[in-house]
Amino acid sequence: MGEAAPFQLLEWQVEPVRKRLIGPDGEREVEPRVMDLLVLLAARPGEVLSRTEIGAAVWGGVHVNDDALGRTVWKLRQALGDDARTPRFIETVPKRGYRLIATPEVMPAQAPVFAAPPRQRGRRRLLA
Repeated sequence: MGEAAPFQLLEWQVEPVRKRLIGPDGEREVEPRVMDLLVLLAARPGEVLSRTEIGAAVWGGVHVNDDALGRTVWKLRQALGDDARTPRFIETVPKRGYRLIATPEVMPAQAPVFAAPPRQRGRRRLLA
């Protein structure tokens, strides 16, 4: 998957390039496929993605069994502190797939910080 920009997901700041989540309990690193799954779901919030669609996008077209996909979803839920029975982030839609129910928010780009040049002390030189 391509590089995605950082985004906010409820109390979590998501940094896809660094494969980490920053939240109320500090930072959590996640496996690349777990982050790829989160980025995929966040790109299409509220939309149900089938297991086939997720497998093709996250595993690059390699056939993925339901167990591997289920483990990846479980790892993502664990990282976010989500519960499958009362989800805040990822909903399982029986016989259809998964969807992100929290709304991702694009984080504003931070402008680079430039230091002001040091002030010269002493006499001013007049240019002729």
